[in-house]
Amino acid sequence: MSKQNANTFISRLETALSKYKLPKAQELLLVKPTREKWKTTVKCAIQQYWAEKWEIEKSDKSTMKYINIKTRPIGNPHQIWKFTSNNTLEVKKAEIKGKLITRTYTLQIDRAKFSRNVEQDMCLLCNSATEDTEHFMLECNALKTERDKHLTTLKSYVINNIGNKIFDKIVDEGLMVQFIMDSSSEKIKQIVNIKHQNIRDIENITRTLCYGLHTKRTTLLNKS
Repeated sequence: MSKQNANTFISRLETALSKYKLPKAQELLLVKPTREKWKTTVKCAIQQYWAEKWEIEKSDKSTMKYINIKTRPIGNPHQIWKFTSNNTLEVKKAEIKGKLITRTYTLQIDRAKFSRNVEQDMCLLCNSATEDTEHFMLECNALKTERDKHLTTLKSYVINNIGNKIFDKIVDEGLMVQFIMDSSSEKIKQIVNIKHQNIRDIENITRTLCYGLHTKRTTLLNKS
């Protein structure tokens, strides 16, 4: 290894160690950890770094408001993917919900923003309000039949398995979109602490709800 390459390697090593708040190279040479201990230390340091970074980004970005980032998210997929089978249709449903929860699903409000308001943000399906996430998920009259079908299933499940007043309380608190997107979020936990199996079942119902709204919206837009 040339002197220049050696210096570059050392510089990159020091940068990486500093980034993840790991011991300096000189300290590691003096007290050498075992291979397994070092792997564990590095893994924990990287997880901690990204957990803190994602929490900062989540607080700064409105597009992240619906997603509950786990304490140690590396190697711990979000429930959208954790509870999705290998079935092709279920994967498609999860992809749509994943786009909705991260705000990468393009609605009319996004088209207006990207076009610098050359396009209007008005919903093209009902022409009554801005098409943002809440309008799409809960309000658009053109999607009412499709929406009500799945919300009825969701409400029935919550009443029978979690509590007969919980669903109405979520609605009253204005947290229905949050509940649909991520029932494990801290905002929902302030109302009710949902068991793991219930979260799995709710995820299956809401994944189908999101996909149903998406396919209905796509069909109506293609007809217009």
